[in-house]
This record gives sequence, C-alpha cells and structure tokens, in this order.
Amino acid sequence: MPKKTAYHKTPRLSKPKKVSRPIEKQLQLPLQPLFRQFEHNLCRHRRCRWAFGTALVITLVILSLLLSTMYYHRQYSSVASDMTIKVREYTPVIPQTIEDIIDQQTSDENISETDSNTASETSDITEPEPALDQVYDLYEEKLPEENHINEAEIPETPAVSNENQPLITIVIDDMGISVKHTQDISSLTYPLTVSFLTYANNLQSQMSNSSASGQEIMAHLPMEPKVMQNFTPTMLTTTMSDKEVKDTLRNMLDLFPSIVAVNNHMGSKFTEDKHRMAIVMKELAKRNLIFLDSKTTPHSAGKEEAARFGVKIVERNVFLDNKDDFDYIMGQLHQTEEIAHSRGYAIAIGHPKTQTYLALKSWLPTLAEKGIKLVPLSQMSEFCNQN
Repeated sequence: MPKKTAYHKTPRLSKPKKVSRPIEKQLQLPLQPLFRQFEHNLCRHRRCRWAFGTALVITLVILSLLLSTMYYHRQYSSVASDMTIKVREYTPVIPQTIEDIIDQQTSDENISETDSNTASETSDITEPEPALDQVYDLYEEKLPEENHINEAEIPETPAVSNENQPLITIVIDDMGISVKHTQDISSLTYPLTVSFLTYANNLQSQMSNSSASGQEIMAHLPMEPKVMQNFTPTMLTTTMSDKEVKDTLRNMLDLFPSIVAVNNHMGSKFTEDKHRMAIVMKELAKRNLIFLDSKTTPHSAGKEEAARFGVKIVERNVFLDNKDDFDYIMGQLHQTEEIAHSRGYAIAIGHPKTQTYLALKSWLPTLAEKGIKLVPLSQMSEFCNQN
C-alpha cells in the first residue's frame, strides 16, 4: 500500500449524513417537472414580452410616420391649393366654342363698361384691349399678307369715277360678335361697309345701329378653311351634299332680309371647290346679291363661277389689320390709297379691333383733302362692273 502522506493526515470535514440525501431526492423529484415548466413558461413569457415590446415599438414608429405624413400632406395641399388659385387668377381661359367666345366678349365688355362708368374719360384709349381684340385670332384663319392685285386688270390709265376721284371701299368683317367693338365701328358716320357674322348676338338691333350711321350691311358667310377652326357653329363645308350646301346657305341668307352683298368668312378651302361655289353663286343670282371675294386663297373659284351665273363680283385688295398695331394699319391704309390712285379704285378689309377703329377714326377725315372718295360696296361693284 502506498505510504500515507501529510495530506492524508489532514483532518477532513465531516460528511453530511447519508440519511438526508434520500429525503432531499425524494423532495426534489416531484418538484422537478414544476421547476422545468416554470423555467419553460418564464422563457416563453420573456420571448412573448420581447416580441410584444418589439411589435409595440414598430407600431408606434409606423403611427408616428403616418401622422407626420398626414400633417405635412395637409400643409402642402393647402399651399398647393393657394398656388393653384393664384395661377387661375392670372392664366387666361382659352375659349373652346363660339359660345365661349361670345360669353367672354360679353363678360369683358360688362367689366369694361363698369370701369368706364367709374373712371373719368379724359382722352381716347390708344392701348389695345387684348381680351377683346386677340379673340379674333381664335376663330379667324391666317390671312394672306400680300395685297391682291390682278396685274391684268390694271389699266394703262386709271379708271375714273363720275366725280373724277379714286374710289375706296372699306369693309369691316366679323361684325356682331363683340357688341362694344361693333358699336365703335357703328359710331363712325362714314359710308363704310360692315359685314355681320351669321351667328352674331342681337343681329337685327346691331345692324340697325350701323344702318343709322349710313353704313351698308353685308352677310359674312362662314366657309371651310384649309386649317379647320372649331369656333363656327354653322359653316359651308366641302363635305356637305349639294342639298346641305343649299339649305345651309339659304338659312344664313334669310337672317339678312335687306342686304345687297355677301362675302366669305375664312373659306380658303371651300372657295377653291368649283362645284360647291357654283351652288352658292346660283343662289346669290336668284337673290341678286353681290359677292365680295375676300381672297383668303389665290386659287378661289369665285370669279369664274360668278361669271357663269351672272353674279356681280368684286375682290379684296388689302387686308388692313393682320397685325393689331396702329402704325401697321395706317401703313395698310396708305397702301390702299396708292392702289386706288394707280387703278382708280381699291377695296380693303379690316376687323372691328380697337386699333383698327382708332386708325379709321384718324384716317377717314383726311380723305376729302386727299381727293379720295369713300363708297359702299354696292357703289364700288357698279363702278367695277362698268369698267
């Protein structure tokens, strides 16, 4: 046997009594499942609490984001709506139909009349009125810039009237749409020729005002242009049947019981259609009406078909107001004078715009001292068809 060392001589602690160990084991055995279940439940509850806490935090974060988003969206929507209102205040509304144009004209005229009643009238207005003037560009096709003069018709010596004066006819188209501008033109007590659109408001009343000023009345017949406009409620078109052209034309002419002449509104495409222009000329011949060809196209069949049916025809020489500018219009009036001096007569067409009205108001009183006579279209037609 091994020799005992000092370690073995060291007194040891007394061991617990063996009697207690079986008792402890007996007590622990029934409690162990409970302990294990408790530990399991404790872990599970910890996991649940962790999951619940995490879900709660995520939910709070999402709610805060939603609330902040809703708040800022409401703020920005308010700002955006304010900006939209401001834009609407300064953005002009573009009319889509002729009814919109008439409503806009009436509204602008009412506002203008209200302002004029409250303001003192110290001088003539020389600035253009865009709300009223520029609307003509919306339903009028682009007109030729060049003057229409048939070189073959220029005589070696100018034709001379009985008064031995050059003759000028001024035709104002598109009358009746703007009541204010129509009144401006009607206030000029000179023998102008005014051409009223077939769909004008208060047509008879406005024509009576022009007649009272010594102006001659014409019918301004809408005809199809090459670039279609959407602002004319009724129009003679190249897609109409012969009967449709005839019926539409008759309905238009019946609105003007006492006119002596008509001319085309737009019509660069329709007036090139010989067949349908023949239908028009046949009806004009029955009513003994003069046709003024506005020459919106150089290839108009108007003259040829008028000759076939014995309709008196005259042709436009100058467009006065392709540019809505006072100086430009005065220059066009001076060109009209030069044409009248060179061939004995000239026909110019303008529109009832503010600058056109002011130019005519300035120019008309000067004709007498220039030795030029202003005549209505019927008198010009007689003169042209005799020479």
